[in-house]
Amino acid sequence: MLTKLRNIANYIAERAPYPIAVQMLISVVIFATQVSAIEAEGIHGWSTWIPVILLGGHLFLCWMVPIQRCRIWFQLIYLLGQCALTALVNVLLPLPVIAYVYLIVVLQAMCLFRVWLWVSFAGLIWLVWNGTFVIASASVLDWVQGNLNVAFPITCILIAAILYARQNQRSEQIEQILRQMQSRYDALSIKFRDVSQLSILEERQRLEQTISHDLRTALAQTEQQVVASINQAQTNLARFQMTIAQTREAASATIGRLREAVATLRSNEYTPPMPTVSLLSEMAMPKILPTSRTSKILTWVLPIVFVSLAFPIALLQQTPVPAVFWKVLMFCGVLVGIYVMTQRFRHPLLVQMGLAAQTVTVIGLVLLTQTLPLMLGLLLVMWQIAERFPIGQIITFLTGVHALTVLFLMRVLPASGEYISQLIIFCVTCVAVAGFVGMSRRQANRRHEDEQHLVRLTELTRELEQQTSEACVLAVAAERARLAREFHDDLGNRLVLINVQLQLVEDLIDDDHQAALDQLVATREQLRSAWSSVLSVIDAKTPVSDQSLTCALQQLVERFQVSTQASIAFRLDELCETISPAVASAIYRTIQEGLTNACKHAQAQHIDVQVYEEMHTICANVRNDNCNISSSCCVTSNVSGFGLAGLRERAHLLGGSFEAGPLETGGFSVCVCIPLNEEV
Repeated sequence: MLTKLRNIANYIAERAPYPIAVQMLISVVIFATQVSAIEAEGIHGWSTWIPVILLGGHLFLCWMVPIQRCRIWFQLIYLLGQCALTALVNVLLPLPVIAYVYLIVVLQAMCLFRVWLWVSFAGLIWLVWNGTFVIASASVLDWVQGNLNVAFPITCILIAAILYARQNQRSEQIEQILRQMQSRYDALSIKFRDVSQLSILEERQRLEQTISHDLRTALAQTEQQVVASINQAQTNLARFQMTIAQTREAASATIGRLREAVATLRSNEYTPPMPTVSLLSEMAMPKILPTSRTSKILTWVLPIVFVSLAFPIALLQQTPVPAVFWKVLMFCGVLVGIYVMTQRFRHPLLVQMGLAAQTVTVIGLVLLTQTLPLMLGLLLVMWQIAERFPIGQIITFLTGVHALTVLFLMRVLPASGEYISQLIIFCVTCVAVAGFVGMSRRQANRRHEDEQHLVRLTELTRELEQQTSEACVLAVAAERARLAREFHDDLGNRLVLINVQLQLVEDLIDDDHQAALDQLVATREQLRSAWSSVLSVIDAKTPVSDQSLTCALQQLVERFQVSTQASIAFRLDELCETISPAVASAIYRTIQEGLTNACKHAQAQHIDVQVYEEMHTICANVRNDNCNISSSCCVTSNVSGFGLAGLRERAHLLGGSFEAGPLETGGFSVCVCIPLNEEV
């Protein structure tokens, strides 16, 4: 049942033209005015029913017209029409409670317009009300007394409405920021799942436009030199010898460009761009309503306004003036003192005692001065209760203490026809003040909770963004390391073979022209394979993607056997069928690196290649029979020392081990062992 009522209330609040507190005050004021009209004039005659019907139409417009969606000129016309309708009702039925109908028009203007506009509009409403009041009363004294009687309650309602409007506006701002931060957090959560893959793809695209483009350009220049050499070999032998030297220079330049590319990928100079959370700095965070300012309003403004109005109200109704003056002065001083002390109390019992003392003081002031409008001084007590205590005590005070007080005053004071009218004004004002102050306090508490939630959500968002940035950095670093390894192991080794083949071409030019030409044609095919290798590396294709490891290794050994003068012994045991592509690629790259180093740098005559399975571990071992001690490549790599480091990284990523170094019997050995059950 409570859930249904709450849903209905939320439905009404979402579709109401104004904040729910203003909307409820409009309804209370208009209903109270209709009751007051019926009580004052009776239920007979059109003089009563015409104002009642007009007020009902006024209430219908306030609930049904979506005025906040309209343009400002239509809003002005709409409120001026309400003002004219209220003035007509006031002329037909001059009652004190009509002033509150003007007040609800001012509150609507406060919700719709800026400060300078609604203040100007409020001044216009005041002039209209005073004009109709003068016409209805035809007495300057009644006009002054009427203004004094409504000045304090209207001041309380306006201050409470302003505080409520400010709290409501700031609560909406916090809720909007909270929704945007929640959306940011949700977007980051979704992005965090795919940030590694997205960062890798972005890095590949960037490197494809930079490093990969430069390497392809260098390969294209080398291929042009090879084609030129082939053309010269068929026509002019002397020219052929000169172009071979130029081709080797182009190949050496390509190897140098590859060294630079691998060094760049291995360096930590590049930092990829990372997303940053700047939502809180981009948004205008609403400032918290200062408690000191609210305390000053509660402590000084309201009691000072009441005291300043109590003197003229009492003096206009009582004689002799000096006696009334001293009575009012004494009780007002006591009231202000108790009020200020109550504001400083923090203990609930002391606060309740202070509120009771204020109530007694106001009642005493009314009894001594015989002035019923001073009963509105109880609004001070109502304000404090609404600002400090829960809803149960607010309702108890409003319906219990105030009702008993009013009945008591009506029995003690002389009989008057204004009792019902004053009672209605008093109840409407109390409801308005309690509603605005209570809703303002509720909005402040809700905003405080939203602010705490926003702080927590902001911290979580920053942590998630930091994790996203770290994941992006790690993904980019891993991708750059992968590209460095693949470029080095694949393209680098192909370029080494091309350089070896070009050296063989130079050696064969004088002895066997046709063999040199055939070797040069094979070099052109190697260049085309190197071109494809660059694209495969960018696309993250492994050398065993399209075939089995056995076939890929056999083709690799055959290519080295044809391109070099070394003798290669290859032994391959039967491998496990469930070997993962990553393990197969690591085995392939190990053998490729070992063969390249043995042929190019160790100047080996015999190379022994073994791939075997032992204790659920696959091992690859490349040994050569010579190690050129003068060359640092016996312990490092052919491209800037990154070859063996890359093999070690591959092995460690797969949970394996890597060893490389000279043999006691002479030569050099490269060995990697990887568990077969290691998943990629």
